[in-house]
Amino acid sequence: MAIFFPPYISLPMQWLGRLSFPLFVFLIGWGCVYTHNIRNYVLRLYVASVVMCGIALVLNRSSNAFTDLLHVALLIAIISSSKKKRAIGIAGYVIWQVVSTLILQSLSPILGNVFIYIASTIFANWISLDGGYFYVILGIVLWKFHDSRVSLSLAFASSVLLLFASQFASHAASELMYTAPTNLIAVVDQVLFVLLRNDGGLWNPLFIQYQWMMIFSLPIMLLYNNRRGLPVKWLFYVFYPAHLAIITIAMRLLGVNYGA
Repeated sequence: MAIFFPPYISLPMQWLGRLSFPLFVFLIGWGCVYTHNIRNYVLRLYVASVVMCGIALVLNRSSNAFTDLLHVALLIAIISSSKKKRAIGIAGYVIWQVVSTLILQSLSPILGNVFIYIASTIFANWISLDGGYFYVILGIVLWKFHDSRVSLSLAFASSVLLLFASQFASHAASELMYTAPTNLIAVVDQVLFVLLRNDGGLWNPLFIQYQWMMIFSLPIMLLYNNRRGLPVKWLFYVFYPAHLAIITIAMRLLGVNYGA
């Protein structure tokens, strides 16, 4: 919704939005802990991801958070099984991802991006992930340390720091390759420039790469009291596509585009 507002309002809304996905995967982990049938839970998320894929095509969007949540729940189901089933499950998951990726990539030049988007969702391939594997791993980490607030805090903070460092390293490396500094002092100077500048360049942790602000979702996680809330589980399966549909329709009626 931030796109409907001027920058001085939309930017803080974008910052606030960074809290959402960590909370999604945090609660998926707890859902896996408390569900009576984790297989049915994974199946519901799979069906939701496929349905959302169809809705996204109609809306001309690519948003589908259900794909990430599906992989989180699926891997938790595999990891939490017996030792023998865990080994078979992990091997099967890896093989499936590799084989399906090779098949999809070979068909991509022939059938196009829309086919890949649909097929990768139907086959639960990693290509369909909305936020990338970082959030899948984050969900598993939060589930692994769900029973200790201290361990959860340290693991989450470390994950956010790792993301921040990897983003900075990527941009710093590209800048250094472009400017080609000739000595150590020049390298340090260039790295500090990339980190601290605010001229709207590639690196700006407040205005561009502000994904690290997800760290502020930690206090909300720590407030969780391990109790079930209102029995409204189907509400969230409906709310996610519904709110995107409403926003998309409003954008078209008002002539608002992404990045406006």
